[in-house]
Amino acid sequence: MVVRYRLGSNQHSIYLNADGTPKTVVRAQETKSGKAKFGATSERSKELLEKLWTYYEQDGTVFAAINRIAFNATMVGYTLRSENPKAIELIEPFCRKIDLDTNNYIALRNALVYGDSFTEKILNKGKEISRLKDIDPKTMWITDDKYGDIKEFYQIIENKRMPPLKPEKIAHLKLFDKPGTPYGLSIIEPSMDNINNAIEAHESLFSAFKRHGTIKHVATIGTDKDGELPPDEIMEDVETKLEDISSKTDFVLPWNCKIEAIDEKGVQGIEEYYNYFLSLEVLGLLIPEEAMGIGRGSTEATASVKAVMFERVIKAFQKRLSRMTELEYFNPILENNGFDLEEPKNSVEIVYNSVTDEDEALKAKWIGNILHGFQHSLIKPFTINEVRGFLGLKAINLPEANKIIFTKEELGERGASNE
Repeated sequence: MVVRYRLGSNQHSIYLNADGTPKTVVRAQETKSGKAKFGATSERSKELLEKLWTYYEQDGTVFAAINRIAFNATMVGYTLRSENPKAIELIEPFCRKIDLDTNNYIALRNALVYGDSFTEKILNKGKEISRLKDIDPKTMWITDDKYGDIKEFYQIIENKRMPPLKPEKIAHLKLFDKPGTPYGLSIIEPSMDNINNAIEAHESLFSAFKRHGTIKHVATIGTDKDGELPPDEIMEDVETKLEDISSKTDFVLPWNCKIEAIDEKGVQGIEEYYNYFLSLEVLGLLIPEEAMGIGRGSTEATASVKAVMFERVIKAFQKRLSRMTELEYFNPILENNGFDLEEPKNSVEIVYNSVTDEDEALKAKWIGNILHGFQHSLIKPFTINEVRGFLGLKAINLPEANKIIFTKEELGERGASNE
């Protein structure tokens, strides 16, 4: 349509502004939820640490993922290894005395949630560790020098700074390092946006289910031929009866009443969006979906690969935990009892058991296939200690080392034989 105006006319089009430009009919507003948060940085603070614990305490997925990692890493049992039997005899009762399993579980859980765990070593009069005390990471802070070396630890309790603690008094564990800071990175922090999205998707799914998950009924009372509306008492009575509808309800109606079902399809498609956000959340927590019971579309082959990858993640955490245990707990005890740790045979190593044998089985099969081709040859592709290294075992310096793969103690753990 073309609209013509006479020059000098005071009449204006409803589609134009006073200056003749077109009016904007459609308006758009940016939603708060649409703003990207990626790249935002947050300094370590008590508020952030409390928020991380809230995620762990109140989000079932986060709680399950962290505890599955912590339990699988620490509660599978361990073996103490040393070439000096007297060193083992000293460390074994110490582990039972301090309940090493439980203390290391708490340390690993806190390191996953907060990024750091702090354990105070309570010493007796002989300056030996008598017990371990878990410290709330929300109260603990670190002072370091310009080179990144820790000078002291201190607590802030009720806004009061407590006397400093020397580094040798605290066992500090962090799983993910943050360059430029003595603190570690929480496993939750990189996934906070995904966790928030999953929570919102879950709430939306629940709201949609409440609104559309069940069939609704519409009751029509009377007809347009009646000429007037039914009394309010009748409408309210029918409404009350409809509230108590169950699978056993039958309807007996007069000719001028009708009940129809609507919204029979329920929730459509929203579950796919929720599963998408949930998958991102689980991925960020370094745990396979199958371990959380949500492995959609996975096959036996893909599940096996994921099991191996998860096993390797657990082993990485176990090695960090083992090294901390050896340096912070075992070595001071051995030194106080006259063991020369410059001699490798006097050290004690803690080796956690595997969650599964998937990874070791693949390596053993690969090594076995290669060795099978050299069974009649005097020259072997690997030495026994190289094979032990492939399987994550320490080298052995025994006279029979050229004949055996596992020591007697290791055979007892595996229920196998050197043959």
